[in-house]
Amino acid sequence: FGILPLLYRPAELGLKTFACITYMALSVWVLKITCNDESSGSANSSKKLTNVWDRIGLLVLFFVYVFMEVLHPLLLSNMERFAFLPLLMTSISCAVGLIACWLISLVHLGDATSCGDELF
Repeated sequence: FGILPLLYRPAELGLKTFACITYMALSVWVLKITCNDESSGSANSSKKLTNVWDRIGLLVLFFVYVFMEVLHPLLLSNMERFAFLPLLMTSISCAVGLIACWLISLVHLGDATSCGDELF
């Protein structure tokens, strides 16, 4: 999502949307394949791939995308001093998401080392 501002021409909107949706769909498909725990045999073995925070992050990215492609061109296109807003919103939302991912992986790494599990 962070590279989408590089495709800024109106003719590239379809490619940008297709690339984003395809990436999301392939990510979900690969996660379903790799996270499927059929070896346990229990009926409750299927876990959700996303939690509430993941869905909130996706919702924020959706609103940033709508602002970038619909609201900003319609409402603020004639104001030159607000031309930076789509890039700023994309950068901030992606930075917060990356920091959150880093912190979550740090917590999981701490849990794994405190339990005595091997990391590799």
